[in-house]
Amino acid sequence: MTSTLGVAEAKAKLSEILNRVREGGARYIIQRRGKPVAAVVPLEDLPLEHRLQADDWLTDLLDLGPEGEALAHVLDEIIQERAANPPPDVALEGEQDAAD
Repeated sequence: MTSTLGVAEAKAKLSEILNRVREGGARYIIQRRGKPVAAVVPLEDLPLEHRLQADDWLTDLLDLGPEGEALAHVLDEIIQERAANPPPDVALEGEQDAAD
């Protein structure tokens, strides 16, 4: 679901908005004088080249030309697959072993 906010409200609630986007996948349209001017969306909603810009080490791959971009796509597929189907011996971030 996409929510619409005015600039003043978005500014006042920016930290809360970012948490909802990161943790719950919320999406926001920011309006100025009733007209949409920006969107706050999860990084996963962006095309690969924009997501890569958020990760400096991956951005460098794009500077390698077509080979770097191909490698970036392969890495992106691996990351998405691992997130969807983590190996059984790998705990996800925030999880603790039952033995702890």
